[in-house]
Amino acid sequence: MPGRRKSDIHPWVYALTCPLPRGIDYYELKDLQTHLLGYLRHLPHDFTLDHTERDAEIQRIADRLKKISRKIAAAPPIVTTATRLKRQAAAATRPRPAPQTTAPQARHQPK
Repeated sequence: MPGRRKSDIHPWVYALTCPLPRGIDYYELKDLQTHLLGYLRHLPHDFTLDHTERDAEIQRIADRLKKISRKIAAAPPIVTTATRLKRQAAAATRPRPAPQTTAPQARHQPK
């Protein structure tokens, strides 16, 4: 939308209308997908639209979700240094299983 910033537009509208360039970020695609799924959950409760308009809007969302899903499948997530460090810190704080302190039991041999 010319002349308007992304922050001025409702997230659902932006997710439906923004360009999807070839190098779009994986996480931005996931955000767009989340906004569209939220809009899809809202639509059945929007009584300002008649059935025909609602059906057209649902089809429009479905078409956009297909495009976004294809791009998500083709774009592997880029793990940033900050994300990697957070994961390492979380792993370091998880409790580790206690080492086995007893020797394994000897198997009883039948006579």
